[in-house]
Amino acid sequence: MLRRISLLIVLAIVLTPVNSTRGWGFKAHMRINSDAVDTLPPGMKKFFESERNFISEHAVDPDKWKGDDKAEMPRHYIDMDMYGTYPFKGLPRDYEEAVRKFGAEVVNGRGTLPWRIIEYTHKLANDMKSGNREKIRMTAAALGHYVGDLHSPLHAAENYNGQYTNNYGVHKQFESRMINANLVSYDPEPDEATSIEDPLVHAFDIILNSYNLVLPILEADTKARKILTQTQIDSLNDWRSKDIPEYLSILYSDLGDMGWNQMNSASYNLGRYWVTAWELAGKPLLPE
Repeated sequence: MLRRISLLIVLAIVLTPVNSTRGWGFKAHMRINSDAVDTLPPGMKKFFESERNFISEHAVDPDKWKGDDKAEMPRHYIDMDMYGTYPFKGLPRDYEEAVRKFGAEVVNGRGTLPWRIIEYTHKLANDMKSGNREKIRMTAAALGHYVGDLHSPLHAAENYNGQYTNNYGVHKQFESRMINANLVSYDPEPDEATSIEDPLVHAFDIILNSYNLVLPILEADTKARKILTQTQIDSLNDWRSKDIPEYLSILYSDLGDMGWNQMNSASYNLGRYWVTAWELAGKPLLPE
């Protein structure tokens, strides 16, 4: 199943049509990673502060990997509603159990984002143990991308781009165009990060919360589209199209707080996953 690709970068990055239609905008992913540094305890803060720019700039790397690795795309989402009804208890939270129940092809096709979070949390712990600066900062940045996607509501449902509800193009408009147009007003206040007792359960809790935000997004988009001509509606999923300020203004009036809350939570939870990895590694002294 072809799925979401994400994000648009600060300043001048040339994007392909596919890469610009789905996911948090580049600016949002970069901001999430940067703000997560501010949540960290003293034992980690110095290293991450010194690598803030790198970790922010490389927040978009996992989207670039999709071009070379066909298995990468499903790692950015999970279609929870393909497993029954909320809270989707029919889906085992353990990956191996889920595969035994549904088969690898089904599970992987419907998305594996929560399990990717766990994989990269343990990878970061191992990198921290090794003391290799390059590996730590690369893995921390990539983990940030996946945690950001976890908070992206349209990464939690099969109807990820409104294609089944006459909301085609909503993914880009909500998570990229609306956010970018209003980012100057974003004033995050993430709490101090603490470790996560069960990182996998926590990942599923986050994605369930994200899933509950899908319907309000679709309803707000339906409302905002009423002011548009058919030509403008047809342009909403076109990566080459210009912003439609009037449409984005209505969208922002209904969804702005949601967007900021999700980004703020993403930074906080990313900090928590970084702290969890550090504690799993035995709280090593990070490179100077």
